[in-house]
Amino acid sequence: MARIGKEKKEVIKQEILNASKDMFFEQGYDKTSTSQIAKKVGVAEGTIFNYFKTKSDILVEILTSEYAEALEEPVIADLSIGVVDMFMEFVIKVTKKLLLLPKKMLLEIGITLMNASRKKTGMIQKLAALDFQYIDEMENFCGELIEKKILKPCNKRYLAENIFSILMYEIMIFLYDKEMTKEALFQRIESKLTFELEYRIEGE
Repeated sequence: MARIGKEKKEVIKQEILNASKDMFFEQGYDKTSTSQIAKKVGVAEGTIFNYFKTKSDILVEILTSEYAEALEEPVIADLSIGVVDMFMEFVIKVTKKLLLLPKKMLLEIGITLMNASRKKTGMIQKLAALDFQYIDEMENFCGELIEKKILKPCNKRYLAENIFSILMYEIMIFLYDKEMTKEALFQRIESKLTFELEYRIEGE
């Protein structure tokens, strides 16, 4: 039997990820089986496990690639809008794709990731690396606004970490509150950002 070349392997891997993403988003993570994914891709179920050890590994790969893709989009300070609006644009940039999913599915994904990460320390490190990348980018953004004298000089790392904490806390509340809408989520984030930045804006 002929061996599959590296390029072909990458194509198959991407087909598995694309099919999995579609099925996870359409019918939910729990209701999607590796056999269904294999059928959609047109390969044997065993082939899936040549590329991913478990179904949760597929999910992590999808989420990290989506997150990384969002982080790659540059955020340039739009001086024509308010400071809080600038930060809201940054926040929305990395959450918009994730929040397209139904709240129930987001909870399902969160539980899956927590359970999987308990067994695999490498998975925790991979997810944490993305969070730190987000904080790094937020720190750079804060530095840009300080240099442009839009924000007063401050510890930009602490400010970035505080904003990240606000974002994570509010998303957690959003997921557990069945009645909270996405609009309410962003209003709460904006309100807390306004408070956080109140004494840091130049001229105020």
